Amino acid sequence: MLELQNIDLQFGLQIIFDNLCFTLFSKQKVGVVGKNGAGKTSLFGLILKTISADKGFININKNLLINSVQQEIKELDQIALDYVIAGHAQIGSILLKLRQTELKEDYEAAAELYQQLDELQGYTIQAQAAEILNGLGFLSFQLNQPIKSFSGGWRVRLSLARCLLAPSDLLLLDEPTNHLDLEAQFWLEEWLQSYPGSLLVISHDRDFLDKVTQYTLALENKQAKLYQGNYSNYEQQKAEQLALQQALYKKQQAKRQHMEQFINRFRAKSSKAKQVQSRLKLLEKLPTIACAQIDTEVSFEFFKAETCSNPLIHLEQVTYAYTQKPVLKQIDLSINKGDRIGLLGINGAGKSTLIKLIAGQIEAQQGVITKHHALTISYFAQHQLEILNAEASPLWHLQKLSSRKRESELRGYLGDFGFSGEMALKPVRTFSGGEKARLVLALIIWQKPNLLLLDEPTNHLDMAMREALTIALQSYEGALVVVAHDKHLLRCTVDEFWLVHNQKISAFDGDLDDYYQWHKTINQAPKFCKVKSPQTEPKNLSAKLPKLEATIKKLTGEIKAIDCTLAKASFYQKELIKANTLIKQRAELANKLSNLEDEWLLLLEQLEAK
Repeated sequence: MLELQNIDLQFGLQIIFDNLCFTLFSKQKVGVVGKNGAGKTSLFGLILKTISADKGFININKNLLINSVQQEIKELDQIALDYVIAGHAQIGSILLKLRQTELKEDYEAAAELYQQLDELQGYTIQAQAAEILNGLGFLSFQLNQPIKSFSGGWRVRLSLARCLLAPSDLLLLDEPTNHLDLEAQFWLEEWLQSYPGSLLVISHDRDFLDKVTQYTLALENKQAKLYQGNYSNYEQQKAEQLALQQALYKKQQAKRQHMEQFINRFRAKSSKAKQVQSRLKLLEKLPTIACAQIDTEVSFEFFKAETCSNPLIHLEQVTYAYTQKPVLKQIDLSINKGDRIGLLGINGAGKSTLIKLIAGQIEAQQGVITKHHALTISYFAQHQLEILNAEASPLWHLQKLSSRKRESELRGYLGDFGFSGEMALKPVRTFSGGEKARLVLALIIWQKPNLLLLDEPTNHLDMAMREALTIALQSYEGALVVVAHDKHLLRCTVDEFWLVHNQKISAFDGDLDDYYQWHKTINQAPKFCKVKSPQTEPKNLSAKLPKLEATIKKLTGEIKAIDCTLAKASFYQKELIKANTLIKQRAELANKLSNLEDEWLLLLEQLEAK
């Protein structure tokens, strides 16, 4: 279905691909991996024809439907649900025409469009779009909000939803989990597992790759090699190949050395000339086996911190609120030495708030927080990347913490985090997000904390750095509290989970998969924003809601009955006048239903807010 043959690609002096070959077959789900700069995004650009190869050819089936995530949304005034549905070009176009024809009261044209919609099974498109958006974390009321009301991360989710809804034979996904919380990641994994088409996905999330891929395409040495199996299988095969290559290299070097010794020893002896010439020819024909090249690995470890007695920190009846309603209410908990805790909970539940309270970034509005006198807390959060001095170097930042240490010792330490040589002297403003995150981690670890607080530490980090952090945390002897969307990091570094839910914190008895099942049970009913309206008296809410629901149910039934009638092609031939009447009636009922649903939503929000 897709073939790249003998592809060369070069940007300036940088050679990206040299004679790259790759074939993708139907229904294959492939994870694309490689270090930064290996050409992962360039590969997608070649397939999508946004960049051109310098040499070689790309053969793509002309009927192949390829979807990728739109990088920038221009339709900022469009509501979220309409934007996602518009990704299905045919149905989106029909729905747009329907609105225009109904405004013009052109019922004959509308009847034809309804028939087209029925043939495409378009009556369920809104439900499909809403299901995808809900899976990606959108609340029901957000579906009808304009795109401009969403932040950058949520706009990326909208683009992902649009990509998933549209018909496709091949999906190209570049870091699809970057802006997703745990719950949305689990949902996306399930969706992709059941996706019937082919998949090429770039990701630094090894747990995600293990769940959704059956093949791994490794971009290395300017070429591509396809491995059968997910990322964990690829790692094992790669290690075995490197070990075999190194063994063959050593064997060949020994053979070469033996021949060269014979040649050097008997070169001057005429009696051995024939044997010398024979070995010279063998030496020339000996195939070259390169020494196994292992990518430079980042490796570091935590220093031993000062020992404290228990508890390291204790929270008693602590409450914190950003507005009138508390995020956390009357919290009682203790953290002891050796605790390794992962915080679970939906966005906005209070996970980051708890970490900020422990770190002393914010103060409790009620209650008491007691810390051990020898407690040293290090706190990592994404906003700390902005605290770095943009004009200063990594060495300068470290010298601020340890002015008495020798420069050679500081530079050696920074080298463990990838800041060796000139990198240690470059200004921070030239660094990528991942490099800034590495520097913040280096500064945190240098301070020898006995309580480490990590809030999304793997954002911006590549696969090698994520793995290095995971390994370092496994041997860290202090107490650890982590908020992360990186499931592999959580599985490998924490011993227990705490659930932050409904203003409280409790121990969660289960693993990450159990948490997702729990989340699905509490997420079965629609989620709404809690908003109070002064126009309706609270005492009348409970009585009014059932009546409103009954009316909504009645109108929904009437619309469904009209749709069933309009779906019959023969009806238009025999009853054209009646068809026009029904189309007009349906539009009126749909408008009335929409207004009643808005009213029902508002009432429900008020009840939930009480």
